[in-house]
Amino acid sequence: MLIRRLEDPAELETVAGRVRNRLAGTVTVAGNELRLGLSVGRAETAVPADADAAGHKELARTLLFAADQDMYRVKTEMRADLALR
Repeated sequence: MLIRRLEDPAELETVAGRVRNRLAGTVTVAGNELRLGLSVGRAETAVPADADAAGHKELARTLLFAADQDMYRVKTEMRADLALR
């Protein structure tokens, strides 16, 4: 999900929380109840207005990598929290 022009970087956590809450829960598949969870990775940047297509492509790669790394950090923290319960 891309979010353009955030006024406050804290809005990222608000949006991530909304997405997690909407998708979390249980579903039944073939008679088995499965618990769903979601890890959200975040990355921030400012894209220069005059960036060319190659610049945007490289930026997309960089953002995806950063968000992926952050998602794994979140997963690790969630697992640690569950282990403490």
